[in-house]
Amino acid sequence: MPREVIAERTAEVDLDWLAALNGVDPSRGQPRVNFAKVTIPEGSSVYMDEDGPRFRMKTPQGKIVAWDKFKRIQVEPGEYWGITWLQPGQVEDPDFGFSMADGKLTILLERMEGHEHLFADFVATFSDPDMCPGGFRAPDGRYESNMLIDFMVTWGGDGVPPSLAPVQETLAVQPEVPSEFLIEFEPGTLVNCTKAKGVVEPEAETYVADVRSYNIHTGEVREIRYRLPGNSLEHFKTDGAELFRLVAAKQAAIVEILQDRKRQY
Repeated sequence: MPREVIAERTAEVDLDWLAALNGVDPSRGQPRVNFAKVTIPEGSSVYMDEDGPRFRMKTPQGKIVAWDKFKRIQVEPGEYWGITWLQPGQVEDPDFGFSMADGKLTILLERMEGHEHLFADFVATFSDPDMCPGGFRAPDGRYESNMLIDFMVTWGGDGVPPSLAPVQETLAVQPEVPSEFLIEFEPGTLVNCTKAKGVVEPEAETYVADVRSYNIHTGEVREIRYRLPGNSLEHFKTDGAELFRLVAAKQAAIVEILQDRKRQY
């Protein structure tokens, strides 16, 4: 039976069904992220439907963290409204939302190519008072995005379904890098990584590499992820310039193209 209560003190709850999302770090045999444990601040309103299973927490400041089975809903009041559609064992989790800055709404999205239909679920979720008290609805129209692509958004209603579509003239030539490939490194090769890892020496000769993001307008590859074959655990990341440097120096070679889909956003 669904119920809603006010937390009298800060507490931690276990959402058992989310344990299926916990990835395990092979080096330690422990979860990398424990999705099942959620901290509820004092004064938060909490909705729970164990049969759903569904959970929603709204803090006194208006922040919302909610789960509709494996779908994660997040709201930072006045700043961000978004959903990540997770699944156990899934690596490419689609993510979509709106952010507000200086009075302007912008679309934030990752891994949504081929998943545009999920926008209808986004609209339905943010119209559900149990999951999103107060709701959220943006005006129909054209929006810029973090991928430097504009999108036409139709929220739907009166028999018209919600829709999300890229504006074609904002799509540019795709980068000439396979979307996923096997790469071999020469022994002793040093790789300049993105983020905070600095310079690393690959632990193995062969890695699976996949393009994570790039600049649509210039074709510049911004991020490539490297992992061991058969393992979803990321080892390091580089930008495209580092990949081209290593190949030109014959310190690395692309030995097999696994996927060459034309990524758009």
